[in-house]
Amino acid sequence: MKIRKLVERSSEIFMANRKMLFIVFLYIAIMHMLISEIGTVLGGLFTLMALFIVTPLYHGRITASYKVIKQDAPLDIRMDGLCGFVRFKELFSTYGWIELINLILLYLALFGIYALVLGETNVLGLEASLLSGKVSEIALYRVVQILYLIALAADLVIRWLTNLFFFAAPYLLETRQIRGLASLKASVRLMRGHKRDLFLLQLRFLAPAAICFFLNYFSAYYLSAWLYSFAGLAITLLEIYLYQAQYQVALVLFFEQIKEEVQDEFNEI
Repeated sequence: MKIRKLVERSSEIFMANRKMLFIVFLYIAIMHMLISEIGTVLGGLFTLMALFIVTPLYHGRITASYKVIKQDAPLDIRMDGLCGFVRFKELFSTYGWIELINLILLYLALFGIYALVLGETNVLGLEASLLSGKVSEIALYRVVQILYLIALAADLVIRWLTNLFFFAAPYLLETRQIRGLASLKASVRLMRGHKRDLFLLQLRFLAPAAICFFLNYFSAYYLSAWLYSFAGLAITLLEIYLYQAQYQVALVLFFEQIKEEVQDEFNEI
């Protein structure tokens, strides 16, 4: 698979449709931000519920990308932007399983990391001493920051690894109406021999993604809540323009190439 030509083709399609793609992707991103913010404000179980609700919203990116590639229908801001809500029941059976697996693996990984790092440390005693003021506020801040970074890194690595196996699941849902665990199993089959190609494609967009990630991280730590809200929106605009829209188009082209290369196996699914 020639990744360079695939990226060049995705760039051409993006440039020809960038205005409408930008608007649709921004619409989806704003809906995602609003639901996530509501879940954060309400806290507790609502934060977890928001995580599962927002995940299917991204499917609108796939439907929009297919439209600009096939040119079989015009982009519709509401239809594609609200795809995750309109088709939520259909989409959740696939996206929900992916998110659940990610969470289970994340908690297992964090448990193992903390057990390895803390060793025989009395965690409850450490927490009590931190809260009682025996450790300065700066030290407490550093501890929380380190734990947050560990959790964030573990989450990113796990999502990247599971994506290498379950990448095709949302596209099978869209093209073959295969849902739930069946789509995940079919994706694992189709991705045999193609995980390296997907990794190489991801590397093509790593630089702009890394820039936006660090901008978002530093904004979260060094800006007030109100300023971070505005900075978050600005960074979202930058993400969509720099790589997200073109990257999604490239992913659809990548899946279509997989279909062509394993057409016989694909027809058997």
